Amino acid sequence: MTLGLCGALVLAHRFVGISTIVKGVYAIYLGLLLVVALAMFFSTVTSSTLAAIGTVALVVAGRFSDVIRNMREVLPAAPGWLVTAIYWALPNFHNFDFKDRVAYGDPIAFGDLAWVSVYAFVYVSLLLGAGLWLFGRRDLS
Repeated sequence: MTLGLCGALVLAHRFVGISTIVKGVYAIYLGLLLVVALAMFFSTVTSSTLAAIGTVALVVAGRFSDVIRNMREVLPAAPGWLVTAIYWALPNFHNFDFKDRVAYGDPIAFGDLAWVSVYAFVYVSLLLGAGLWLFGRRDLS
């Protein structure tokens, strides 16, 4: 995937350097880890079909979490506490999106990578911990 991205940027005459590309790929990798953690969480509490549906639904909702944050502008009757709770409960996959910055040669600060790393670590840890706890409570006999 990284080599394909490098090739596309060379062909577009926008090659920005391997370090920027590696930073962007690292953020994509963290986002994929979060998707896998969601899938593992759902697979411990439900069937494989429902786990797939739940994972896809949360990934799509998390990708558009900025729309949820601004939902009060479109639907003013929505309770503010509910909109805020939904926004904070969903994984924000937009945090992991550095593709535009890499493609246009904008620098990616290590602070941004650190924030994304901590966010992914906390979210993945919570999901895997909750899945482990719920799986331990299942009656497998």
